[in-house]
Amino acid sequence: MRNRRGSCQPARAWRSAHFHAIAGLLLTALPAACSSDTTPMSTPAWTPLAASWTPAALEGELATLDGLTQRLAEGEEGIWIDRVLRREDFRPAADLPGNVWHAHMPPYGGSRHVFGLRFEVVADGEVLDPLDRENIPGKITAPLQELTEKGLSLRLPRGAEPPDVVRVSTFLSRGFAEDGAWRAVVEGKIGEGLAVWPGEETTIESPVPADAVLRFRIDGTAWDASTPPARFEVLLDGDLLFQEELDLSVGGDGLLREVDLPIDGLPRGRFTFRVRGAGGTTAFFAPTIGPKEIGSPGSRPWGDT
Repeated sequence: MRNRRGSCQPARAWRSAHFHAIAGLLLTALPAACSSDTTPMSTPAWTPLAASWTPAALEGELATLDGLTQRLAEGEEGIWIDRVLRREDFRPAADLPGNVWHAHMPPYGGSRHVFGLRFEVVADGEVLDPLDRENIPGKITAPLQELTEKGLSLRLPRGAEPPDVVRVSTFLSRGFAEDGAWRAVVEGKIGEGLAVWPGEETTIESPVPADAVLRFRIDGTAWDASTPPARFEVLLDGDLLFQEELDLSVGGDGLLREVDLPIDGLPRGRFTFRVRGAGGTTAFFAPTIGPKEIGSPGSRPWGDT
């Protein structure tokens, strides 16, 4: 099969090298060889539903967890998640040299040092520079900070105490457009897909061939350890076709799913993809309509060798 860019490969891929194995699982559900121009008409059609899709503009309030607030990122596809720390949240870090104070923060959003991480720390209205490891304790004239899975550490001038208010902000990306397709982002995994977040839905219309199925991978990551499971749903012409809950706080590789479509097909079907829940980044990766029976490499029902 040739995709819309003339390649013999499916028009989707994980960007991160850490997820080649995940991509392999998905691609086993697709033809492994390209058909020649003389392939009989029985060769099946593959319809990637995410092709040419773009997300709706984020607006209003998405579901927000206790202790976290969210604000739109102006001019960008994503949001900032804010957590406020008070002076009483900090304790001296006795195991570190210099005047270092530490505040515990549960990991959330991009604060686990994933691909594309961006964060900002503002102390009493002043934006702090990231920790420069070449600085010598005692010669620092302004607070410096380091954000890790364990929380936030501030290295302060000798004798100084933590600021009254510290805001820690993490940017969560919805993805980006590339080569005419949308690349959804979920904690280090990037691939062609529908960046539908909890509380959102999107609708795509497409013909449905006979004896076809819908294949996709659901995936997501939590903003906070207290994030409840997200419920992924797919509807066809208003009728529930698929639903499944996914624990976003666990991480992992997501779930590959295959859903039967009406056996006689439809001239045009209206697919709705939606996610219910709170406080997470979620996506339907590589939603594709294709034949139910695909055989195996070298033994395809349509005659691939």
